[in-house]
Amino acid sequence: MKTINALTVRKKFGSVLDEVHDKKAHIVISRANEPLVVMIPFEEYYEKILKVDEIAKRKEAAEAIFEWRAKHGQKLKGVDVVAEIRKIREGR
Repeated sequence: MKTINALTVRKKFGSVLDEVHDKKAHIVISRANEPLVVMIPFEEYYEKILKVDEIAKRKEAAEAIFEWRAKHGQKLKGVDVVAEIRKIREGR
């Protein structure tokens, strides 16, 4: 992992972006010898961060659906969902 100070990044931003994108490099940006941020390729960010968040949100939604079904499932037994949706749509 390469470390670059913020001033260098400001001066050579395009080449830093190219290095991260093309060479799949991880670059730590520092100020006053303190690391502040890390630049990583978007694909890696997506795979390790965004995709994990999406999966967690889907699991959360599925759990909420299962909880709702457990609470209200007996009340709705025998209800024709398609017919109910058609009634709602006709009422618009």
